[in-house]
Amino acid sequence: MSYPTSPLSTIVPGASRFVLPADPRAAILAGALAGAIWGVVARVWMRVISAEHEFSWGGTLGIIGIFAVFGLGQAVAAIARRSAWPIGWQIATRILTIVATIPMGLAAGAPMLPYLLLAALALGRTDLHRGVRFALAALAAVPTLFVLRQLVDDLVLWRAVVGWMLMFAVYAPLVWALAQSLRPFVRREMVVVPA
Repeated sequence: MSYPTSPLSTIVPGASRFVLPADPRAAILAGALAGAIWGVVARVWMRVISAEHEFSWGGTLGIIGIFAVFGLGQAVAAIARRSAWPIGWQIATRILTIVATIPMGLAAGAPMLPYLLLAALALGRTDLHRGVRFALAALAAVPTLFVLRQLVDDLVLWRAVVGWMLMFAVYAPLVWALAQSLRPFVRREMVVVPA
């Protein structure tokens, strides 16, 4: 079974993709840790786009925790996919993945939750008609325009535009990870043993 390369490898030639460890426990830990680290990156981005630079430790830890839960959900889905679990179990892990994604839409993240979900569906659901995938991608772009408008209202123009572009850099790995979790199910192949 082949896995798609990371978006990073298209930007930085020779960059390796993020690969979860073979041991499921280590994979879950790595997923949660990667999510937490990306939560720190997101918090730095929030500092760039904030008109008020005061952040609480509780809010910071909450964001890092939400990203860690997201990473954990993606890791569980990846384990189910690569192990070709029965479809029922893969459906359960997909539900867990969506549940782990919902907190990403809390508070200030609410406008970007539709973007995250719709863009991931457009990218990951390769079994959908190309027109449907294009429509999902177009719908995903709409919330980003609302975010741009809000940034322009709150910040000087250059900072709003830079913050908006950085938003895509922050969300791209999230969309890619969720898209992998939402890909069509992997079915176990039946092995026929001659009698």
